Amino acid sequence: MKGKNLFRGLVEKVLLGTVFAITPSHIHRSLESTALAQQVIIIDNLDQEKMNQAMTHMAVSSMLGVVANNVDYKDGTLLRGLAQLNRDMAWINASQARNTKVVIINNNRNDQNETSRTFLAYDASDKNNDSNLSWSEFDALDRNIFCSEQIMIAGIYLNQKDRKSFNRGMVKIYSPLGKEIHSKDLNFNLPYNEWRWSNLSPQKMFEYYGPGSYVATFYIGGKFWEARKFVIHKHGEQARESSFRTFICNFWRDMDGNNSAVDSEFIGQNKSQYRRNEKMISVIHAVGSRDREAEMKVINPRGEQYASYKRIIEKDNLYMPMNIDLRNDFNIHGPGTYTVSFHIDNRFFEARSFELTE
Repeated sequence: MKGKNLFRGLVEKVLLGTVFAITPSHIHRSLESTALAQQVIIIDNLDQEKMNQAMTHMAVSSMLGVVANNVDYKDGTLLRGLAQLNRDMAWINASQARNTKVVIINNNRNDQNETSRTFLAYDASDKNNDSNLSWSEFDALDRNIFCSEQIMIAGIYLNQKDRKSFNRGMVKIYSPLGKEIHSKDLNFNLPYNEWRWSNLSPQKMFEYYGPGSYVATFYIGGKFWEARKFVIHKHGEQARESSFRTFICNFWRDMDGNNSAVDSEFIGQNKSQYRRNEKMISVIHAVGSRDREAEMKVINPRGEQYASYKRIIEKDNLYMPMNIDLRNDFNIHGPGTYTVSFHIDNRFFEARSFELTE
């Protein structure tokens, strides 16, 4: 097995080396003709399936070459032709396996003093065709509102100094309900690779997770670095920043008599224990989430759901309460740990537990 892996590794290196050698001549630009530039080949990834196909063709070519030398001239000619065909197929598959791009970097450029940072944007492209990316070539840099029909990127820029200390990064995306929906490793372990990003689809995020406030979190060297909030809205509609907060408490008291709730009017928040003779409500506070569906479910100490309340959110700022009859619940289900689970659009959002005692 060790010898087989050694042979495979050797052949794979030969194939990749040959692919580089047959790269079109305009890519191998003379450094003398570009005195202030340096050419860098960046290998983003390797298509292992294509490389496996290349290995198979190379193995078949070698086998046919051996057989061709041990048969008569006519058969040998045919086999040598088939061997050449398989060699050609090996080079083709190997060239397709290697995903490359050419970047011309200006040697005079020194980004040592540029600040490493995260970014959101529509897109980035080499607009002036000089094979050198710059911040001015990012579309809508640091944009935080995207409609469902736009494209989007989220990424990290590291200057030369920081690239010496960190070679890996990551970006994660969280839905308005706080669920992780996307993650992408960012590889800085390549020469002059300042910008790395993940391509995102606001359309798919809108279809699966709805409009509202999303969060992109960024990591360097395995540690959290920064978070950026952005809003996705339906094309043709106004962007709305949405958020949800859940809590349990004793009751709401309209202290200023304006028939409108604020957080400070909910009495007994953040309690973890309630007695059977107390009042209790569970609450979802929804902001910017009109027309979405909210639901609360109550689960007894045996893990059985016995009550629920569902409602369409009809306001941009809504406190949605559900009364919980602790005395009745104690008589039927007894003391113990109860749980209220909160759901948005039929998806679990959060749960809060409390102890019910005598």
